[in-house]
Amino acid sequence: MKASSPYFKYRVGFLTLFLIFSFAVNVYSAGFTNTTYAYSLPITLQTTSLGITSNQTSFPYLVTITDASLVISTTSCNNKVQFPNGPAYDFAFVDATAGEVPYQVVSYNQTAGTLLVWVQVPTLTHSTNNLLTFYFGSATAPANHTTAFYQSTWPSDYQAVYHLDEGSSSAAAIDATTNVNAGTQTSTTAVAGKIGGAYSFNGSSSKIVALAPASVGGNFTFSAWVYVNTLQASQGIVTDESLLSGGRLGLYTSGGVKAGVEAKTAIFTLSDLLASGGTNLSAGTWYYVQGVCSTVAILTTTQTYVNGAPDRSTTGTSLSITPGPIVIGQDYGGVNIMNGIIDEVRISNVAKTADWIKAEYVDQSNPAGFCSSGALTVYSTFAAAIPGGLTYTWTGGTSNNPTVATNWTNTTTGTANQLPAFDGTATLIIGSGSFSPSLTADEKVFGLTVNSGATLNLNGHNLNIACNLNNTGTGTINWANSNTSAITWNGSMAAQSYNGGTTTGYTHVGNMVINNSASGTVTINNDTVDIYNQLTMTKGNLAVSPAAIVNIKSNAEQTANVASIPSGSSITGSVNVERYITGGTVATRTWRLMSSPIYNSAGTYNFVSNLKQNLIVTGTGGASAGFDPPASWLTSYTVNGPTVLTYSNGLFYGLTSSTQTAQVGTGFYFYFRGDRIHNLPSKLVSVGGVYAIPDANTIGLWTGTLNQGTQTLSLSGANSFFCIGNPYACTINANNITGTNLLSTGVVNVFVYDYTHNATNTTIATGVPYISSGEGIFVQSSTASTGSVVFSESMKDVTPAHQPGYTGSPAVPLTMSVVQHTGQDSYIRLRMILNASHSDLAYIRFNKNYKSIFDPTEDIRDFSASGQTVFFGSMTSDSVEVDVNSMPTVQKKLSFYLSVNASASGNYTIKKLDLVGIDKVYDVWLVDHYKNDTVNMRTVDSTTFAIDKTNPLTYGNSRFEVAIIQKELPPYQLISFTGKRVLLNNQLTWKTKNEYFYTTFDLQKSVDNGVTYNDIQTIQSDSTGSYSYTDKNAANAKLMYRLKQTDINNNVTYSNVVILQAGVNNLVEFDIFPNPTAWSIQFRLRQEVKLPLKMNIYNSSGILVMSTVFNANTGIQNVSSLSHGSYIINLLDSSTSKDLGMAKFIKL
Repeated sequence: MKASSPYFKYRVGFLTLFLIFSFAVNVYSAGFTNTTYAYSLPITLQTTSLGITSNQTSFPYLVTITDASLVISTTSCNNKVQFPNGPAYDFAFVDATAGEVPYQVVSYNQTAGTLLVWVQVPTLTHSTNNLLTFYFGSATAPANHTTAFYQSTWPSDYQAVYHLDEGSSSAAAIDATTNVNAGTQTSTTAVAGKIGGAYSFNGSSSKIVALAPASVGGNFTFSAWVYVNTLQASQGIVTDESLLSGGRLGLYTSGGVKAGVEAKTAIFTLSDLLASGGTNLSAGTWYYVQGVCSTVAILTTTQTYVNGAPDRSTTGTSLSITPGPIVIGQDYGGVNIMNGIIDEVRISNVAKTADWIKAEYVDQSNPAGFCSSGALTVYSTFAAAIPGGLTYTWTGGTSNNPTVATNWTNTTTGTANQLPAFDGTATLIIGSGSFSPSLTADEKVFGLTVNSGATLNLNGHNLNIACNLNNTGTGTINWANSNTSAITWNGSMAAQSYNGGTTTGYTHVGNMVINNSASGTVTINNDTVDIYNQLTMTKGNLAVSPAAIVNIKSNAEQTANVASIPSGSSITGSVNVERYITGGTVATRTWRLMSSPIYNSAGTYNFVSNLKQNLIVTGTGGASAGFDPPASWLTSYTVNGPTVLTYSNGLFYGLTSSTQTAQVGTGFYFYFRGDRIHNLPSKLVSVGGVYAIPDANTIGLWTGTLNQGTQTLSLSGANSFFCIGNPYACTINANNITGTNLLSTGVVNVFVYDYTHNATNTTIATGVPYISSGEGIFVQSSTASTGSVVFSESMKDVTPAHQPGYTGSPAVPLTMSVVQHTGQDSYIRLRMILNASHSDLAYIRFNKNYKSIFDPTEDIRDFSASGQTVFFGSMTSDSVEVDVNSMPTVQKKLSFYLSVNASASGNYTIKKLDLVGIDKVYDVWLVDHYKNDTVNMRTVDSTTFAIDKTNPLTYGNSRFEVAIIQKELPPYQLISFTGKRVLLNNQLTWKTKNEYFYTTFDLQKSVDNGVTYNDIQTIQSDSTGSYSYTDKNAANAKLMYRLKQTDINNNVTYSNVVILQAGVNNLVEFDIFPNPTAWSIQFRLRQEVKLPLKMNIYNSSGILVMSTVFNANTGIQNVSSLSHGSYIINLLDSSTSKDLGMAKFIKL
């Protein structure tokens, strides 16, 4: 039972009520055993400083706690409080004697870690400070923390407690006690109060009205904090008066404005409103005002308190009131309306003592001054159940293996050599410095921090993150060149984040998966994140902040993709999408069909701002119009035309502005010269008739918001070809393209330029219906004048065998669609010019698979535009005039006619813009049949002629002819053909002379001692004079090789035969063990050899990955850092590099 109570001492009639309340309190104050809370803080209430002289029972004490452990941060992964927003807070206040006690939260500033809360103290002691233990942090919401639990903070003598912190004038004013007597507001305004929120009253109509309290009688205490704006005659604070009975507390005029309390019945009124003395109150100041009515035997006393001190009092005959409705901010009858702020209104049916009242005032005036907290205690068992409840820091004491306990310290508890539970609950920190843990299996963590200088190696494994990843300073996360190295965001919070320190840190992954079960958002902040294989959105969203750099990578081996994005998920923010472009030979300087996987604004993309990031983009107006070359390149650009050509209704158009845009899904032609870093002048201006070779490893870059969801491209024109493009950062299956008014044969007919045949072929017919990221294609409209192409997420295809560069069957081209054959990139571009404003273009290209007659899938008809005055083209062999003329590859001789015409007589010029890829063994002549004259187009760039519209011989389709004729050439020669054994492969090398670009090499192999030979590789000459090929299928005991050579005249010759013996053929015998191995490999020779020895280890691609010198016939090499796969050990004499033998092992 509780200590003696005013109920029992003065009013036996309230005994039943007291017993019910006492029972309720004892339920919550039974002996406390911690079975769930992970943390606790000792709390000291400075009760000896309250200025009281007696203990108080069941006292609601205003407790404030500020501690870093209570901070809740969206970027933190060790938030200790799990239910910070209630209603079942994971807080518990425990008294050493009474156990857990009830509380009621006023406010919780989660950013500052400050909790303000009413806590019922069983016995508030005056001679010693009260001690409580504050428990917090539970994996499950406490079942006993119900509304009734919180309401029991207020002893049953409280008939109503109004905190007035609802924050809305239209909300009900909540009664915090079990009486639940809510008030209705009129004309109030929510404002900041003395303790949390409060309401402002306007002095004319404001009020809050609730039902009459259940029981008051002859004892009551009214209390409130009040802040008066202006001093007027009288202002009511709180009353339960009716016409004949009740009590009131307010501010009344009596030689100034003073606090007063009144109790009345039908026959008698007792009030200290006219009593002498009292404190004159001032406007603009907070006061704690209390009115007490105390009835003892035959006397009743009313006593007013201001700021905890007795103010005025009156004593009279005993009375017992019958309360009316509770009204806050007015007196009965709607008079004396408050002009100010009222907070924390309480009505008790007990006459509170002077010590009680003083303790309330002192505590509430400055709760931080009378409460303090101590050091944090951690209960590891319960903390381990909280996501992020325990934090472990990598010390790297033993190895790089994260599953070894001696590499970790539990920094939450200070326990060294303790292994984290990789179940998604622990937060891990990789400390600053040269630490480099390497995953040995897929792992789950709650949060992860990689500090500056440290490296985490994913090592081909998946790291699941349920909270945030912080990569500070120069910290790095590596993917070990493995596509299975992945980060999966699988949190259940509404927000997860990647927080980088600077852009000098980075994270490289094969895969990144967004799988937030709350459909929340993962935000990439700062740093650089490179995705080499795939970005997958399973559930939730991805947001990229402006300070972050996210790269969808592309290289010669593979191009990363963004898998199908499910409905309800999205990717926002700017992303860099890379696209590898094949270069490295003369033949790769050519046109490509391209498209954009991003948009820059409103469903459109900008050509120049994207392409100029890494590539050369020329156009009309040059540098002054925003195109290349800028003056810093120190070249006078005159010979190359526009880099970008759009295509519409059979016509090509150069960009008219460097800010020109296109609708998402539109394809275009791009002329590839290489990157914008190396050999810039000679990429634009030929030197000796030769341009710089495009760089071997060039990356095209698109920067913007990823195209996602359904994309619809409108088409206008009947029976026309349209250049469209894959709008996604992912390969798509062309079989799934849909739309309206499109020619189809079961599926929409889609055309690409097949780089091996240099012809437009339907992807369906060739059996490779895969359009890679950034690639342009063609479709053809049907008979209607308008139509559309519809792209959807369901078209995406992430099958590895369908990605660019796949070498299986059928192979997928690594390069984007190109106009010229990569082995013979040859074309002529001519322009007929009247003046700077009037000209026309002719384009002739050559490939062995083209036909000389007109073919709509190869050639583009000549169309005249409105207002055109100059008419220029070339003729197919069947006399069709075309803008783009696709001709067979030159053999010994080839010729075609030009078509020249104009709207008026005058002088005109035919200017050579480009003559590319036509071997120097051919002369190129421009023949004028009217004047019987010829011009060598290799040495002369332009020729001027006259058109006389009265003389048809001066214009038309037969005046000018271009003749390409082979010169007399020195004979082709094979200088040498040799072979050697390289590890477990056979390498063949041959050197030649006078092969130019027209010699074909067929490398042949025999596995039956020369009885039969089969082609294993065909290589077209590139005039370098040196060629090689590595046969990785060299397992037979004896292999024979020869080289078949076909020159420009189709003369076939064969080389000498090279014989290579397969097998290890070790000079010394040695053993390696264990094999397979996960950690180390040991070799042991079976015979003595000259020391020291060198051991080289090669991966399956023949790349040297380790080299170690040993001074003994046995040795151990740590290979734990190697990726899974097969490796070759090669032992050598360290002094002479003599090969001693090889062996193979498997790294697990």
